[in-house]
Amino acid sequence: MWHDPDTDTTVIEMILTAFPWVRFLPERDAQSFVVEFAAALEGPEPLRNAARVATAWQHTAEVHANPELLTILRQDGGDCGPVPTPLSVEDAGRLR
Repeated sequence: MWHDPDTDTTVIEMILTAFPWVRFLPERDAQSFVVEFAAALEGPEPLRNAARVATAWQHTAEVHANPELLTILRQDGGDCGPVPTPLSVEDAGRLR
């Protein structure tokens, strides 16, 4: 079934209908999504979480759909300087 061109086309059409954002993924990532999604559906009941897989890949597709964001995220990161100390729970509560 997996190597039948007619079946492959049908599966691709179904995925693009159910997850239209897959169009924004590079081909290799789209293939990885399909494999991970299928594995999530086939896993043991407690481990099945296809929605989590789909959500993670959808966020990846959103980055690929935004050329400006994709460019920013592909840049080499340098040292952005010191990170300020987080506020305590009490101090954060006073800011509200």
